[in-house]
Amino acid sequence: SGVDDKTPAVRVRFEGAGRLPASPPDPRFKVLTHRHTHHGVYDGAPVAAEHLAALGDACTEPGLRIHWITSDDGRAQVDALVMGADAVLLSNPDYRHELGELIGTGVFGTPWLLATLGRFAVSHLMPASSFSKADHKTLMSSPVVGIICAQANSHQAQIRVGQVLERIYLAATLQGLSLQPVSQLL
Repeated sequence: SGVDDKTPAVRVRFEGAGRLPASPPDPRFKVLTHRHTHHGVYDGAPVAAEHLAALGDACTEPGLRIHWITSDDGRAQVDALVMGADAVLLSNPDYRHELGELIGTGVFGTPWLLATLGRFAVSHLMPASSFSKADHKTLMSSPVVGIICAQANSHQAQIRVGQVLERIYLAATLQGLSLQPVSQLL
């Protein structure tokens, strides 16, 4: 399975109107509208072991595992991989154009004018080192790097990893923590 896999990620079935429960049993439901991606440098404050355990509880699927990297050396190793991935990605004009289009839509919370300027800058002007510098500062200021690993490389495994990431996001929101995904390595 790969990118061309046509296996549906989800199936939705609509039923007649019914009553919703007064209070959903899952506490993550309450924070759905508060979940967001952090776009900046972290304060470096350590994450309590009980918070990491709560985040780890989000991974319940067989064949998936979360690795927590808390050491400076471990984060530096991940940082070196991310810097290399940034260099490869940003040397591709198609990738820069796609990233510029995404930024231009304002998905990162940027006001319209700045998003429009950002689209042009990313697609045509900004050196790759600007992106790498920002990624480096964010990664090295984070007290923890989490890596979700799958035993299989399949469309189904990719979907399950995404589901785990969303549950981690909601668990982090419940804990008062913020996250920023790092996908360059993929």
